Amino acid sequence: MKHAKSSNGTLATATATSQKYHNIFPEVASLSSEQLLNDTFSTEIFVMDDVKTPQWTVDGEKVLLVDARTRPERNISMISGAIPLAEFNKNVLPKLVDSSPDDMVSQPSTIVFYCTIGYRSGMEGRKLQKKYPFLFDQKWKAENYVKSETQNLNKKRQPKMQVKNLDGILNFANALEGSETIHRMHLESANGPNKFKTNALIINPNTNKTTNRVHVYGPSWKHCLSAPYDPVVFSKVEFVWRGLGVVLGSISCPSCYMGACRR
Repeated sequence: MKHAKSSNGTLATATATSQKYHNIFPEVASLSSEQLLNDTFSTEIFVMDDVKTPQWTVDGEKVLLVDARTRPERNISMISGAIPLAEFNKNVLPKLVDSSPDDMVSQPSTIVFYCTIGYRSGMEGRKLQKKYPFLFDQKWKAENYVKSETQNLNKKRQPKMQVKNLDGILNFANALEGSETIHRMHLESANGPNKFKTNALIINPNTNKTTNRVHVYGPSWKHCLSAPYDPVVFSKVEFVWRGLGVVLGSISCPSCYMGACRR
């Protein structure tokens, strides 16, 4: 694997940090950015630009990326094609819960949460599986399907759906620089190698333009992000409040506390 613009130390640190957080949520399946990129782009050559959004896939099935970070973090950058957690909860989840198996044909088979490195996304994955086991918990569905049919509970809800926890936008950015699949696409692009822009997969959601700026959770995390990406760190006050938000599960920033943060 080639990592021309990133050090082995950077990649190892980011991967190890993500794995540590993923281990906290063993019931939520892990997904690496490398696997997501390879599965999505291995069968077709894409020339990415500022407006083209890929259909993300895992194991050949389409997935939906959900960004579990706060709005200020997302305003720095997001993975192309992802939607905010609030939008998922308001517009997507209700349709999934009320869908019949026939309706699910057009729906993604997997919901992939991501955050900076995998902790908050793991929390959301766990929460979703616990609240809607009939929809996302494979073990629950195997054990309760017959019972549910007998009791006329969740009768129409037995779609094949999964929840996965991505290794975070930091590892995603690093994977863009190190992926053999992305490297091959860069070289084989029909319009020339310079036409393929790997950072077209990381965008500023306000402009829908490519960006190399990625929010990192604190100053000590800057070394987890490889070049050419530019780590962005919020002020110390915001950092403390975001830390409290992870611990308390409710406060994400001073604006959130004051009721002024539209996430």
